[in-house]
Amino acid sequence: MYLTILLFKLLTYSLPAQADTCLSWFQNLKTSPKDKSCVSKCITSEVDMSTFSCHNECETFCKKANTDSCSFNRQLVKFHSLPNKWPWSKSKNYKPSEKELDQLDEVLSSLNPSLIKNIEGFFIIERPSDIFSIGTPASYFEGQLIIYKSAFEDPIKLKNIIVHELGHHLHETTEKKTESF
Repeated sequence: MYLTILLFKLLTYSLPAQADTCLSWFQNLKTSPKDKSCVSKCITSEVDMSTFSCHNECETFCKKANTDSCSFNRQLVKFHSLPNKWPWSKSKNYKPSEKELDQLDEVLSSLNPSLIKNIEGFFIIERPSDIFSIGTPASYFEGQLIIYKSAFEDPIKLKNIIVHELGHHLHETTEKKTESF
């Protein structure tokens, strides 16, 4: 009986410490939760006596991090409304497929968060309605990035397209800051 109580107390007090140890161990691994091979890298990573059972937490650590990053980026993606003050009211929204949304998530989560923190949204539209944007895969308009359906045709170019438009945003916001001095 006393041995059971002692064992229970020992386990109860050591579980929170074990969780902290595993979290620290995971954070020190040379892998990113955004990496598609996060779980396999985590499971095959070296452990010691204090981190022996940490492999059991790999899926949780990788899944939580990936869910968090997706939810952050997905709230910026808007395909049910037009951009604020958008002058071309006849523009039609485009509902991207899950595959296209995943591509967009991958691009957005690979960027430095400071680049997109002041963006009001990533609006997805069927095709350009204004004469100036015809033939382009994306536009930048008053703090909003407009992505046209054609931007998803080549997943490799999607990141370059978004980075290019974010360059317009950076230029506009930096220019406004320097003008105020």
